[in-house]
Amino acid sequence: MFRTIGDRFSQYVAGYTGSDVTQRGSHVEDEACWTLSQVQDLLEEWLVADWQHRRHASLRHPLAPKLAVSPNEMGAALVGVSGYVPVLLSEDDYVELMPVKRVGINDYGIRFDYRTYDHEVLNPHRGRRSTAPDGMWEVHHNPYDPQQIWVRLPGGWEDVPWIHKGRVSLPSPTSPGGTSARPSSAAATAMSGLAARSSKFLSTPTRTDSATSKNSLKRLDTT
Repeated sequence: MFRTIGDRFSQYVAGYTGSDVTQRGSHVEDEACWTLSQVQDLLEEWLVADWQHRRHASLRHPLAPKLAVSPNEMGAALVGVSGYVPVLLSEDDYVELMPVKRVGINDYGIRFDYRTYDHEVLNPHRGRRSTAPDGMWEVHHNPYDPQQIWVRLPGGWEDVPWIHKGRVSLPSPTSPGGTSARPSSAAATAMSGLAARSSKFLSTPTRTDSATSKNSLKRLDTT
């Protein structure tokens, strides 16, 4: 497998130096270089997009030994025979699957997507660098719920709330699932004034208008 990784993945990564100096290209140090976490992301994407779909000569189905299959095909065949047991995600697994961003912990908390998040669990780490090479802290977030973020601290995951969470936590009257709120007195007054102004344009015809209409009908009858 390691040879396949070198032939089908590593040699195409910018800055690849080869397994020894005889296979090293010229001026590879001038090419773009990736961090270890970025290379790990690229490798995982390659495993899903290439390795799992590629048929391997050493991977055979017991009932069809002449047919080479891919890991995904073998997995599907085994699931059809033995079934599977669904396993619920733990809280940590759920957090790990969220989008990640690396930020700093300041005196006021964490500034993330133009919002400020703060909690007392950040006190020992304010203004300090993490043990990562870039000195930043790993933060996971739910793009559909900005009310808190999760920070990986030395003791594990800690959820840090948005400082304005308590002010905007109620559902909007027009949002799905929200309940309609009773309008305030100021809003009721404004609505009454608007209704009064609009009624002028929807008023019934005056007597003069009715008489004019009758005279027009009489002239039509005489003609």
